[in-house]
Amino acid sequence: VTLDFFAEGNLIQLYVTDNHDVNSVDGLKPEVEMCVPADFKNANKLIENPGMMEATYQEFLNKFSSILRDLLKTQEGITPLLETFVGVANSKSFQMHDTKQHNMFIISDMLQHSDDYSHYNQGVSWESFKNNMPSSSVYFRTRLNNVRYQVFQAIRDNPKDSALQTRELTAFWSKFFNEAGAVPQHWI
Repeated sequence: VTLDFFAEGNLIQLYVTDNHDVNSVDGLKPEVEMCVPADFKNANKLIENPGMMEATYQEFLNKFSSILRDLLKTQEGITPLLETFVGVANSKSFQMHDTKQHNMFIISDMLQHSDDYSHYNQGVSWESFKNNMPSSSVYFRTRLNNVRYQVFQAIRDNPKDSALQTRELTAFWSKFFNEAGAVPQHWI
C-alpha cells in the first residue's frame, strides 16, 4: 500500500473529529500542520547538513507521533465524522491551498455518531441516511473535488461497534465521498 501523499514537501495537516470547533463557521483548524521534510539519509553532504536535516525530520515525526499517541488515549464519545469532513472542506487552511493536490488519510473506526446522525441509532445504510436527513443537508453538498482519500479503519473489539463495521458501512462512506467528488485510494 503506497502512502505517496507523505512524500517530501507535501503539507500534512492533522484534524481531530471531536475537536470543539467542529461546528465552527470557519471550518476546522488543523491540530498541527507541517511539510514532510527531506530524508536526511539522502543528504548531499557538500551542500546540505545531514545533522540539521535529521533534527527536522525527528521534530516532524515526534510532533505527529505525540498527537496521535494522545488521541489514542482519548475516551470514545461522539464521532462527528460527517461534520469533520464538511469542516475540513470549508476550512480556510484547506481552501488556502486550492491549486495543490489534496489528500486525506483517515484513521477512524468510521462510525459516525453525533446529534445530526448516528450509525448506532439510524443504521449504516446510505438509504437510511438519505431518509433521515433533509435533502438540503450540508452533508449532501460537501465538496471534496478530486481530493484523494485513504482510510485506515480501526476495527473495534466491542461487539456493538464491530457489528456495524460491515461492507455496508464501507459502502456508506464510499457513497458519501463519491457524492462529494473525492477519489478513493485503498482502504487499509
